[in-house]
Amino acid sequence: MAGTPVNIQSTEGMPPLRLISISARAGEVFSNQEKALHWLRSPNPSLNGLTPLEAATTDTGYQEVEDI
Repeated sequence: MAGTPVNIQSTEGMPPLRLISISARAGEVFSNQEKALHWLRSPNPSLNGLTPLEAATTDTGYQEVEDI
């Protein structure tokens, strides 16, 4: 369902609202929970090999994830 946050476990060091925000955005972009989860958990060359979830634990990384 588009616009529904994907179901992921909390990531250590990431504020809960940030986790909700990026999971919801990934759900909107992919319109598929499995694809969104795969993207969130996969290393991304645009994030220097970090996963979007790893990168989003910092303010700068969060902004980079939002910009992708």
